[in-house]
Amino acid sequence: MIKHKSKPSHDFNGFMVTIFYDQPDNDWVAYFDEMPNISAFGDTPALALDELQIAWNLMKEVYEEDGIAIPKPLMNYETMTKVAVDSNIHRSLLQEANEQHTSLALLVSQKLSQVSSFPLHTNI
Repeated sequence: MIKHKSKPSHDFNGFMVTIFYDQPDNDWVAYFDEMPNISAFGDTPALALDELQIAWNLMKEVYEEDGIAIPKPLMNYETMTKVAVDSNIHRSLLQEANEQHTSLALLVSQKLSQVSSFPLHTNI
């Protein structure tokens, strides 16, 4: 799995993007951590990012046409911590995040907050 901050050729409005290889489908998949429902795929990571840019541009057009403000990133990724987890745990957490219509990052932050002495503060 690759974490990606936007390059000059891509404008993801500051959102963090995850890219992973989907072995069963033989494709690279890219999605916004905070909006996993916006995703794309391609034969290479670069193509997946290009397709995600197209999907994001179309999504922004829909927001604008409907008079909805374009979302802003909820997380401050400068304080990101990377943790390796078992692939089954990752899959389960990702499924739970999708079911809750939230990002994987926010779900994990909420779960960590529940077992620590530090409360989670978000804009949600």
